[in-house]
Amino acid sequence: MPGQSCKIRIETGRTILGAASMIEQLGGPLYLLYDNAVKPLAGSLSARLEIKAAKGVEGGEGVKTLASAEEIAGFLLDAGAGREATLIVMGGGAVCDAGAFTASIYKRGIKFVLIPTTLLAQVDAAIGGKTAVNSRGIKNPLGTFALPEFTYICPEPLATLPSEQWRSGAAELLKTLLLRGSGYEEAVELLAAELARAGAAPEHEHLHELIIRAAHIKAEIVSEDFLDTGARRLLNLGHTFGHAIEALALEKGAPILHGEAVAIGMLLSARIAGGPFAGQLKADLQRLGLPTECPFTQEELLPLIRQDKKAECGKIRFILLHGPGRIEEVSIEPRLPLSHE
Repeated sequence: MPGQSCKIRIETGRTILGAASMIEQLGGPLYLLYDNAVKPLAGSLSARLEIKAAKGVEGGEGVKTLASAEEIAGFLLDAGAGREATLIVMGGGAVCDAGAFTASIYKRGIKFVLIPTTLLAQVDAAIGGKTAVNSRGIKNPLGTFALPEFTYICPEPLATLPSEQWRSGAAELLKTLLLRGSGYEEAVELLAAELARAGAAPEHEHLHELIIRAAHIKAEIVSEDFLDTGARRLLNLGHTFGHAIEALALEKGAPILHGEAVAIGMLLSARIAGGPFAGQLKADLQRLGLPTECPFTQEELLPLIRQDKKAECGKIRFILLHGPGRIEEVSIEPRLPLSHE
């Protein structure tokens, strides 16, 4: 079991192929799991490395199941992967979660590398050593703590990212910057300007530095509290409501993106905290085309919130947002109305 502190390794470059030499240095046979949405990039990496076997999967929450993990493990077994293998996982947040989870339990754990290909994955899902799959309509109740050899971030796969995926990732980017209180306003202005470009995907070159900054902020927080017993819990800002909203929307057949749910969750956390920042946050989220109205009542959300993995001793841990850099953790009884006393 890893200790409370750890070393998070983030590598950066301009193209996918920039990761090749770093992967070669790991030694051992290589296997590749990739999101079908980035198959051409996976092909480029495969041509550069000696890949024993590769498997494509469909991204999205549908891949985050025990059945998918068993299928990925079956791929590794059929390909003859042993304890010395390294699994390269290339894709969005869901693929990174499922691939990392499988690597962490396959033959009691093999090495893996994460190459996130969406904005959300680059600033959040692929950093921090948490792996998970969904079960029984609940987000991430089954998972492990397992660190990749490194996470490689580059702007190349973001060039063709659909605008809705940019918006989803923008919510997680803003969340991380809000924790430190530095770069939030800059990010809002930059994202708003880029997303206004006639529906075109934002020019990823301009955001690369900000993405790397957010990635290192998360890595710094995780490094101090790997097992999520203290400071790391601040990263759950927006997620207690967000995970419940996301799961309920999926259950009702009207799924919303993770970042959209987190955006609503952050705003609800700001409203519970009280003060003027909730109004500013709502306006900022609206500028970015992110939702600000919760589609469900507290009565509908409460059963899922009670099952949140952060619940302890019958209370729910909420991260309240008072403003950039002004975050508060509180424990709230899971009853109606949800409010901070």
